[in-house]
Amino acid sequence: NWGGVAFDPNSKLAFVFASDLGTIGWLEETGKEFPYRLSTPRPSAFAVNIGGQVLPCQQPPWSHLTAVDTTSGEIAWRMPVGVSESLPAEKQNTGRPGRASALVTASDLLFIAATDDNRLRALRASTGEMLWEDSLEQRGNANPMTFLDSAGNQRIAISATDELIVYGLRD
Repeated sequence: NWGGVAFDPNSKLAFVFASDLGTIGWLEETGKEFPYRLSTPRPSAFAVNIGGQVLPCQQPPWSHLTAVDTTSGEIAWRMPVGVSESLPAEKQNTGRPGRASALVTASDLLFIAATDDNRLRALRASTGEMLWEDSLEQRGNANPMTFLDSAGNQRIAISATDELIVYGLRD
């Protein structure tokens, strides 16, 4: 949950991506030296591997995107973000763990690529309606960004590999 919040000053909606995963962890003094490791193995008791995809051992959704009306404090909409393709089709909308936040534009579009199912999604910011998605080579561990190119066209970019992937918006 380190990606931050996207905020639309026109609608006064704040968009918060959050993972809902239980974790157990602790530090222990062992008296032994261990070599530096870039990562640690996943605790197998808290995750199950189905068809090459790791699924948490708790009821989904495992992540969600929430739109909060900052004038009232009410939730405008909330939805799971991410699919678990190794599950049957009717059970795939689980929400997937993620680390980044969303980008909201003045044209009521919201982009998010935070989850480990490796997709960039475009939603209608006011309703949460899914408009478009594209597969990425890797997960988007970064917030999407927007810019105008030299011709004045709006672009959306995401870093999901060692490259910057750029998309154009249609009118």
